[in-house]
Amino acid sequence: HVINYDAPSTPEDYVHRVGRTARAGRDGVALTLITPIEILKIRDIEKHTRRPIERHTLEDLQQLAGVVSAVVG
Repeated sequence: HVINYDAPSTPEDYVHRVGRTARAGRDGVALTLITPIEILKIRDIEKHTRRPIERHTLEDLQQLAGVVSAVVG
């Protein structure tokens, strides 16, 4: 898995970073934390890769953490 703490400067940098998630035919997850100002960078990446990037809000992540905590104990 790859966690980006900021949006990469260029779409090519993003592809290079997240390309490390799925090696040898295995699945991987890339998480990129951004501020509202960086949304344009994400749109550029989507245009470059011709793929949508799934978006979640901080509230979504907090809710998921609560569910995982309840299941795991």
